[in-house]
Amino acid sequence: MKPKTKRILSVAGMAAVIVAIAVAGYLLWRKRRNGGILVVGGTNTQTNGNMNTTPNTTGSSGTHFNDTSLPLGYRNNNPLNILYGSSLWKGKVIPNTDTSTPRKEQFISMAYGYRAALYLFRKHIRGGYDTLARLVNRWGTGATSDAETNYVRYVSSKTGISPGTRLNPDDMDTLCRVAYAMAGFENGKLPSSMEEIYQGWTLL
Repeated sequence: MKPKTKRILSVAGMAAVIVAIAVAGYLLWRKRRNGGILVVGGTNTQTNGNMNTTPNTTGSSGTHFNDTSLPLGYRNNNPLNILYGSSLWKGKVIPNTDTSTPRKEQFISMAYGYRAALYLFRKHIRGGYDTLARLVNRWGTGATSDAETNYVRYVSSKTGISPGTRLNPDDMDTLCRVAYAMAGFENGKLPSSMEEIYQGWTLL
């Protein structure tokens, strides 16, 4: 092989490696920014990087978005009623069919709905909303407040955690208990079990 040809192949190989690294870096940045890569409802084929390779916009067989006998949060597999937005949540359903005001996110399963909530819990705690009262008030009204509102008192009574208790973003058991109680307040009835909440934690 001529030296000139070798140089061309070498440059082409290096360029391919640089492009591959740039693409991988962008995907990792987008995952960290939004709490996960988009997984559209339906039968999902996922790689280790959680990228959905066979999108299906019809929703999965486990969804019950039209079951009006269920509270809205449970109907949407969004038990803490996360508001609809541009974040590409893992497990997010597209297109969203929720018609509530304000509109809420929909997920392919309850576990993914809890995952999104737990992701936000940890983000808020690290951002200074690090007591039970502050976290719940941040969720309920967006306020930075230690006030013992009805929401705070409800969650405190169901979890046994006092409003001023500082929360650890890595404490799975405590945050899952908080999610259980907050889902009960948001929907007017407590979840039937903790299993799907713990499943949500494993998806983080």
